[in-house]
Amino acid sequence: MRTSTSSMPLALTALVVALALAACASGSARAADAAESGAGQVTVLIYSGQPNPTFTLTAEQAEHVRQLVAAGQPDPSFRGGSVLPSILGYNGLLVEGGAGGQDLAVYGGRIEVHDREGKRVVSDGGALESFLLEAAGQNKALDAEQLRFIQASRDKQKS
Repeated sequence: MRTSTSSMPLALTALVVALALAACASGSARAADAAESGAGQVTVLIYSGQPNPTFTLTAEQAEHVRQLVAAGQPDPSFRGGSVLPSILGYNGLLVEGGAGGQDLAVYGGRIEVHDREGKRVVSDGGALESFLLEAAGQNKALDAEQLRFIQASRDKQKS
């Protein structure tokens, strides 16, 4: 039996498209599950042009995040925009789908809170950022080399 070689690329293309759609659906499902549980999905903003590492907070981690945000102090020195800088390399963390309808952007000791009341920025001295990065390591979203790179970026930003 003779097989047409022109149908092979079409079959391969169909397979790649199907796998890509399944991956997108899986990511959306994880974010929806995180939102329903109130746990929150965390994205570590470290790459440009490739997917950033993500992980879902445990219930205990999510509760600690809520406590750290609540302990943050209003930051009157913040002058608008986003706390996330437009730089290459590490530029913060996003927490999406947390309890209470809060989405967070975290960088440089500041927490940008988006909730039903709008947007506000609080400062916490970097406690939430440190906690989330530690959780990223525990959840295997980041390896030791990535954590060292991020810590060096944070140290450089402080000086």
